[in-house]
Amino acid sequence: MYSFEWRKLLNEEQKLEVIETFNIFDKNKEKKLYFEDIIPAFMALGFDLSSEDLDRIINNYKKVCPELNYMAVDNFLDLVGMRLVI
Repeated sequence: MYSFEWRKLLNEEQKLEVIETFNIFDKNKEKKLYFEDIIPAFMALGFDLSSEDLDRIINNYKKVCPELNYMAVDNFLDLVGMRLVI
């Protein structure tokens, strides 16, 4: 999805925490994090996303994957990794 794979900046402990959080919010165990679950998942990881942040994330994601209404774990790892270094 991104030109740079931000997940590479996460250490193994961080990756495990993000994956565990993803799995908690993957309510149907489909390996999908639906857009409405992104804010609670980020909050569980200690981030505070505004509605503008969420709109920007979703709009950018929809530009690349317009047919999807969810994120895969790699995309979520990239988002968390990007926010950790910004």
